[in-house]
Amino acid sequence: MKSFAKTLVGPMPTAPTAIPAVGHPLCSDEPAAVSIRPLNAPAWALRWWLALVCGLGVSVGAAESRDAARGQALAASVRSQRPATASVTTGTLRVRAADGRRLSLPVEVRVALGTNGAAWSTVYNARFPDGRRESLTVVNPENAAPHFILHRASGDGRVTESRPERPDEMFAAFAGTDFWFVDLGMVFLHWPEQRVTGRETRRTRTCDVLESVNPQVAAGGYRRVLTWVDVETGGIVRAEAYDAQDRLLKEFSPGSFARVGSRYELRDMEIRDDQTDSRTTLQFDIEDPAKLGVQHLPTEK
Repeated sequence: MKSFAKTLVGPMPTAPTAIPAVGHPLCSDEPAAVSIRPLNAPAWALRWWLALVCGLGVSVGAAESRDAARGQALAASVRSQRPATASVTTGTLRVRAADGRRLSLPVEVRVALGTNGAAWSTVYNARFPDGRRESLTVVNPENAAPHFILHRASGDGRVTESRPERPDEMFAAFAGTDFWFVDLGMVFLHWPEQRVTGRETRRTRTCDVLESVNPQVAAGGYRRVLTWVDVETGGIVRAEAYDAQDRLLKEFSPGSFARVGSRYELRDMEIRDDQTDSRTTLQFDIEDPAKLGVQHLPTEK
């Protein structure tokens, strides 16, 4: 999720040929879909790591080097998780603003797979009560950071397009929610500095703690991100983002899962701004959730 000495996201290609065309997201009658890549990914076991580096006789420099190597491997493993098939998912973004106001936005997500078997894209399409629409396309090339295409449609149908590339543009909000572009594209997993800081139990799950450090800290953006990665499944159990002053800024956590056939699907997740006390919950539509055996991860104490 390449080295980013100058920029976090490279220039947007004029036509991402590896990604199948999905049509203009704001001008199509077909439902666009919302897909959250790390949480909808298959529950693959991560087999990359060796035994934890510990014990006498290991120098601090050697331990830090091994932690960095393990961090690069873990970040690469999480980045490599991709949908097995194209899909369309619907849901609702439920926003509680810092001033207490509440807003519900219908959202649709479309996942399209590339012809080369590695690249893929996700389109997030939100509709406002006044008729406005906002669509964010996240293009995930193979072995490179994601590219973004943002469309905004006014109530009268006029559409504008932009392609955010600068590091500071990654911290813009999607549809006024607490989900930023950097979150939806998991850009932080592409930052050059990745290291494993330890192993902890979160919500009853044994997790490796991955620290991703931003090489270009923008005002109002993330300085670093901590991600708790489930050792057994490779799924993300929790993530925390810290600002330039190293104060906690954002918290992300999945909510409940529903068993659909032989697999579990994420039913909802939440991202919270700890500095403004706003929060956004993304709830996915699952057919007959009461009959599917919904399971909740234990909450943090």
